[in-house]
Amino acid sequence: MARTVVGLAALVLAIALGISRLGLIAHELVGHGVTARLAGGHVTGWRLHLFGGGWLGYRAEPPLRGAAGWLVQLGGIGVELTLAAALAALWAASPRLRAAPTAALAVTAAAWALATHAAWYLAAGTYHGFGDGWGLHQALGADRLGLAGPVAAAGIAAALVGGRAVGRRLRALTPTTTPRRQLIAIAVAVALGGGAHAALTAGELAVRRDRTYHAVMQTEGQRATARELAARASTPPRAPASRSTTPRSAAPVATSSAATAASRRSAPRCWPRWWWPYGRRHGVVAARRGADRGGRAAAGDRPGGGVAGGGAGRGARRARAVAARPPPPGPPA
Repeated sequence: MARTVVGLAALVLAIALGISRLGLIAHELVGHGVTARLAGGHVTGWRLHLFGGGWLGYRAEPPLRGAAGWLVQLGGIGVELTLAAALAALWAASPRLRAAPTAALAVTAAAWALATHAAWYLAAGTYHGFGDGWGLHQALGADRLGLAGPVAAAGIAAALVGGRAVGRRLRALTPTTTPRRQLIAIAVAVALGGGAHAALTAGELAVRRDRTYHAVMQTEGQRATARELAARASTPPRAPASRSTTPRSAAPVATSSAATAASRRSAPRCWPRWWWPYGRRHGVVAARRGADRGGRAAAGDRPGGGVAGGGAGRGARRARAVAARPPPPGPPA
């Protein structure tokens, strides 16, 4: 079983590399390059990676507008869909091709992989604003989900149907004793082959620093973040606030506690607001009692009239003092 898995994984890797290279050449050179020349432009540069993607630059004078501009920008996706349809028609029209297990696997996988990739690239690029979908992202704005949603749903459906078709071709190439062991061998082989392709792509992109490719594949959110960071870096730093120093010969400043005590001594004293009614009544009552005592002492009812009279005088003075004091200000309305 191990030899079967290794052989099947090598076949999966070879088919994946062939599909991705065929799709890359058709996408860039035919979909963008040929259409740009036909629209009146010329190719300014291009680069195709060994295991990953690539890019192609073009220029036209005057700049391409309208249908010609959209044809060049979306030409790569259109070529992928056209090539997928052509492979599907070839597989349906050739009985000999369907009878050969390896050829049937390669053609079936290529057709569905190209269709799925084209749908994903169009939907994700339109929604996030990268690659060939950047123009649609700018043109549609907030309405881009109306296009990206159905295209993404179609891509998911193509991936499901294509996965089942490729799975049947892989089972024909995996002779094992039981169906369970057959499914395990296919899953391991696909994981090894697909993982090797992904590792080669990631390694090439890490080793070969292609700034143009990374710039084209940046999303709109990543570009906005880069612009904000650049704006922050270009802003000059603020000068630190100057601190005033007090010379040693200056007079010492009074402490807060001393200033508070002085303000309390200079402030006019007044009764608290809650004490005002009680204090006024108390002064009036004391004055009346003093007057009554003074009257009784004058009549001879009680000795010590001078003391009573003094109480009356003190009570009257206290009542007048309380009445003369203004009430404290109340809380603000």
